[in-house]
Amino acid sequence: MMHCAMTHTRRYILLTGAAIFLLAATSASAARLSVGVEPVSVKSGSKVIATVTLDTEGELLNAFEGNILFPTDLFIVKELRDGNTLVNVWIEPPREREPGRISFSGITPGGYNGKRGTLLSVVFEAIKEGEGIVSLDKIQVLKNDGEGTLASISLPSVSPSVMVSKEAGSSDVSETPDTESPEPFSLEVMQNEGVFDGKQVLIFATQDKISGINYYEVCEGILATCVRAESPYVLKYQRADRYITVKAVDFYGNERVAVLFTSRAAWRYAFYLIIGILFIAGCVYFVRRMKLKP
Repeated sequence: MMHCAMTHTRRYILLTGAAIFLLAATSASAARLSVGVEPVSVKSGSKVIATVTLDTEGELLNAFEGNILFPTDLFIVKELRDGNTLVNVWIEPPREREPGRISFSGITPGGYNGKRGTLLSVVFEAIKEGEGIVSLDKIQVLKNDGEGTLASISLPSVSPSVMVSKEAGSSDVSETPDTESPEPFSLEVMQNEGVFDGKQVLIFATQDKISGINYYEVCEGILATCVRAESPYVLKYQRADRYITVKAVDFYGNERVAVLFTSRAAWRYAFYLIIGILFIAGCVYFVRRMKLKP
């Protein structure tokens, strides 16, 4: 009986030790994502910056998505810095798509492997006294293995908090002046029967290396009213026979405009030009005939 008890005890210890070892190994190999906030104590009207960083723990990773959550009663978003980060292509650029939630999705072709790589930064302005937490939510990271395998992620157990009070110091976020326009980009019209009910959509994207892209404006036609939009944008005129422009504006108001002049648009405006020329020629002919009359 004593021998059996000893055997069961050893087995329990071995299994428990193995489980702890596996848990530790899994934790050690999991990539770590965290959000840091500076400063952690400010006055109302001051700014704080939240930076999302990644430690891959030796893994080669190439796709990142998730949300940054913040209290809307204490902070408003003043700037989204997605330039000069480890993300090369933003599938879903960082945006406050609903109050208190900034969503993002991007890829790094070839993958990223390193420590404290910056994914993005958000500059908030404190608008009210109180204490609030900035946290990460629904984070997903993919391995650069050609199969889109989900990587193990380790998130901090405690999210950083910021205190907004009259007693706080006068420290503030240093601003980086941005006088450069967003990067040049191109427009493309695509159509797929499986998405957007088979309608033609306009594809566009660019980056701003300093302050980030604030919004895009799409214009369908030379004299058309422009609308704020995101890519992919379902064309209002499905024949794609309009002169299309997209303006990218960063957080400092710098602009970059991309133009698309489709073959259908060329024929359409050529037709208008011919009609205009014929009309003018007719008017000239009519005036001359009237002058020649006795």
